[in-house]
Amino acid sequence: MNVIGLKRDPAKHSSAADEVHASADLPKLIGRADFVALCCPLTADTKGIMNEAMFKAMKPTAYLINVARGRCVDEPSLLKALKEKQIAGAAIDHFWDEPL
Repeated sequence: MNVIGLKRDPAKHSSAADEVHASADLPKLIGRADFVALCCPLTADTKGIMNEAMFKAMKPTAYLINVARGRCVDEPSLLKALKEKQIAGAAIDHFWDEPL
């Protein structure tokens, strides 16, 4: 497995990731991923970070795993991506409105 990490400041990483890039690089890197695991805080920069454009850029065989806050994922765009088979599946730990 090749692990690609994203950080606000990639120069300050001490992880076991094979590559670490700036968070802003997500749109150009997401197409390489088989699994996209969100574990970011909910901020102005991450609210809706997974949106229609990101799902369209993902491989049709890729999966989204969200253990971040629910509002990091645009739920209508996720539903559309799943229905239209733009992505293979999703594991979601948090939603916009909880409890479901």
